[in-house]
Formats: sequence, structure tokens, C-alpha cells
Amino acid sequence: MRIVRESRFLRPVLTPLLLTMWISACHKWVPLEPPYESTIVNDRPDQIRVALADGTRTELSRPVVRGTSVVGLDKENEPITAVEFSEISGIEFRRGDTAGTVAVTVLGAAVGLAILIAVEVAGTAAGFD
Repeated sequence: MRIVRESRFLRPVLTPLLLTMWISACHKWVPLEPPYESTIVNDRPDQIRVALADGTRTELSRPVVRGTSVVGLDKENEPITAVEFSEISGIEFRRGDTAGTVAVTVLGAAVGLAILIAVEVAGTAAGFD
């Protein structure tokens, strides 16, 4: 197992890759069905992504319905101007993705184990016992 400790490239390369895969699998964006107002009021999502009719997108945290608009905080937690529902072409909200998280965790563990075994076998074959 000595060769694994000497392979200093594994940790800096493998750790960020596996963490990125795992974090991205934790959540997914799910489109809301109109009427958006009732879904936002009833489900109270923590974060939504709003697509406007002009093609731009923005993310809002802690959205609330105020009259005919949705109001929330932007990425810097600054209050954002109200967005009229008539200007919105679509809304998505973040939902936890348990299946994706489990799949990426298992896949990441399998890849990591395969790399460690390959390094160990290569080290043994090269006489680094």
C-alpha cells in the first residue's frame, strides 16, 4: 500500500472531481406548472429560477408573491425588483435528487476504488512493494 501514499497526484485530482460530481447530483431544477402564484404560495420553494419573456434568467431565493408579481433575494441576498407574472415565460425550482446523489456516490466510490487498485497493481508490478 506504500505506492498509494507516494502517488501525490491522486488526492488533488480525484477529490475535487468527486466532490463536484456529488454536489451537482444533490439537486435538480424542476419546472413549475402554471399558475405559478399558487405553487409558490403553497409549496414555498427556497429558490426559483425565473425565465423572462425576453430570454433572460434570474434566480431568486425565498420568493414570495406580492399581488401580480414575485419578489425574492438575488444571489448576493439583495432584494430584487418585483417580476410581473405576465413577463415570466417559465419558473423552475430546486428539488433534492436522492436517486442522483446515491448513483453518483456509488459511481464515485467505484471509480476511486478502481484507481487505487490500479495504482497498487502498477506499484507491485514495478517492484514498489
